[in-house]
Amino acid sequence: GDEVRHGVVSIKELVPRPFVGGMARLLYREPYIVVPMRSKVRAAPAPVVEYQWNDVGRWCTIAAAADGEGKELAPGSLDEFITERHWGYNGEGRETLEYRVDHSPWHIWRVHSTRVDYEPVPLCGRELAGQLTTPISAILADGSAITVHWRNAIAA
Repeated sequence: GDEVRHGVVSIKELVPRPFVGGMARLLYREPYIVVPMRSKVRAAPAPVVEYQWNDVGRWCTIAAAADGEGKELAPGSLDEFITERHWGYNGEGRETLEYRVDHSPWHIWRVHSTRVDYEPVPLCGRELAGQLTTPISAILADGSAITVHWRNAIAA
């Protein structure tokens, strides 16, 4: 109808567990791929996170370091606009699927440094690869448990 819903369309999602990847692909047509993954998270004195995945024998990395304490999202802020996405969409060339994702509000930190070391073309294609190698901005969010609701097909 006339309702506006802020949502997410994923290009590619990496997960370490075959069951999670398989169910997301089967039930929601999400572009999950299963790869070996590892992470390091340090909360204090300042947050530092590092996520790695193995891409055919090479460990790829996305990392960020922040300062201070996490802050609540400011209503109407860009950070809220980016992180408060409660709808997922996927079409894969067929009817569009829509599903709701619930989670508690996240806390965010300002990132002062990032490290990105991976080959983006296999994940997102040549068209987007150049846009995904050097971040122009970054925030760190603590995340939370989520509830994924059953999907519905919607008219385009």
